[in-house]
Amino acid sequence: MRTYDPAGETQCVAFDLDCKKKATRGAVLRDCERLTAWLAEAGCAYLVDESVSGGRHVYVLLDHKLSHSDLAPMARHLRASGALPTLDPGPLVNLTEGCIRPPGATHRDGGHQRLITPLAGVHHALNRRTSSAAWSAFLAQLPTPEETRRTIDLHSPAAGADPGPWRPLAKSYAAIAVTGAYPTDRYPSASEARAAVLLHALCRGWTPQDIDTEVRKGRWAGLSGLYSEHYGKRYAATALAGDLTRAQARLHELPLHRIHTSATRPRGGGGSAARLHLRRWVAALQLAIHSGRWDSQQSYGIELVLTALGDASRRSQTIYPAFGVRHLSMGTGTAVEHSGLAKTLKVLASEADPFILLIDSDRGVEPDVYELRIPDEYLDQLPDDKKLPPAPIGIHPAFSLLPRPAYRLHTALSAASDPQTPAELSAVAHMPLRSVYATLTELERAGLARRRRGGKWTVGRRGLTRFARLNGIATRLHDLVRKWRQERNALRLLHGLEEIHYPGAFSVAWPGISQRPANIPGAAPPTADEILHAADPPRPDWRINLEEATAIELLRTKLGAQLLSPDEEAAG
Repeated sequence: MRTYDPAGETQCVAFDLDCKKKATRGAVLRDCERLTAWLAEAGCAYLVDESVSGGRHVYVLLDHKLSHSDLAPMARHLRASGALPTLDPGPLVNLTEGCIRPPGATHRDGGHQRLITPLAGVHHALNRRTSSAAWSAFLAQLPTPEETRRTIDLHSPAAGADPGPWRPLAKSYAAIAVTGAYPTDRYPSASEARAAVLLHALCRGWTPQDIDTEVRKGRWAGLSGLYSEHYGKRYAATALAGDLTRAQARLHELPLHRIHTSATRPRGGGGSAARLHLRRWVAALQLAIHSGRWDSQQSYGIELVLTALGDASRRSQTIYPAFGVRHLSMGTGTAVEHSGLAKTLKVLASEADPFILLIDSDRGVEPDVYELRIPDEYLDQLPDDKKLPPAPIGIHPAFSLLPRPAYRLHTALSAASDPQTPAELSAVAHMPLRSVYATLTELERAGLARRRRGGKWTVGRRGLTRFARLNGIATRLHDLVRKWRQERNALRLLHGLEEIHYPGAFSVAWPGISQRPANIPGAAPPTADEILHAADPPRPDWRINLEEATAIELLRTKLGAQLLSPDEEAAG
């Protein structure tokens, strides 16, 4: 059964306690006892059933409706707090795909969901549903996760702060403003601490006049003291005004400051600031791979996913890319399937010092928004701006036909000016020697690497595009995009939105592909000459321009426009 109705609301909150991922039967029973104790103390009506796998479902029956926006944050916070380790927040977090197997439903492993609550308790719960007051009492008992660097600007405003048109400062910034004490491991000097408070306040809706008033009236005595210590009382007000002007200028470079307001290390949202940040981010990614941040087998897939995300950032000219997992999968050359890519993004965003921050999610048919973040661990190791690597580009779809380590090894071979031994490639690509030998064998079989004298290796004579063409990648990508478009329209229908009418004939842009894929009726297959002489362009682009396709379809259906072939265009 769906967790939410088409309007995104529910009167039955379903908690799923899973006996999976090394969770024991005892852990499920412990979490069920803890959850039902909170519900009973709050006076909530609930039912419990049990799966043949050992998991349990706890259903809270309400006399009012709650929306996805109410329940999804609660489920995430409860899972992040660690109070219920076996809780699977998926049914409450997924708006359109969240499902639960109700009591009596058959199980895929055989058997069915068995009702644990006695029938008398079921009758009582159905006739005396949970009120708003009881649900609020339940929420008040739930533990909250500890405040982290990634969430400090989004939650927990300062207690006792006066309400106003602005949002209160987060606790850490409010402490600096009131007491003047700042963590030296986070701010090298008082200058950084002052700037952090000012920018954070501006991001939360405070005006320069509001800030000046708080300082003059003594409510922010700590911030006032930091200025007086450095500039003296005579020039403190002038210095504060100058810093506010600079903070406002920096604020204008942050188009999404309303979502994420980290003031410890301001980042530009677009333009030259975004391009520089992206190159520094790529340099940090290379440092992470070289230092062994991830297990070698995991690092290959992570590198592909982060490269695709960086490519999305480059093409959208912002460090806040908003691309769906299918679009990002195309950025990996489909070497990573969209379902696996979504899991990788979730793991990366949950790291303690992450490369990406999830700053906006659950947006219906719109994709999640991520911020590309440079981990603190690598900030002091980044090279000078002139030595930074270029912005990343998408991964050639030829690598979807090869093992994942092939991308890194082929990149190292292409960058080498001279033939390399397997040992040298192992050091440059930071791969185990055994993996280097195995991957070189695969590349040689594909014609993408060749052995030279002395046991050294270099890139093969066959280009990536030629290899992809010979293996029918054009048809596969075309069929995949068609399938994805159908899935997207199905999702739009679930949200009550109109379908997007795509043109019947379309092309998927990747290096060297003809504009008419072979599986389109009437399209001629590439000639032998085209296959032999296909060249790899330097900057691949995986975009499928949905806006352009929609506009063309509207012109055709509403105004009777017709697409001209290149021959007709030349004749006209």
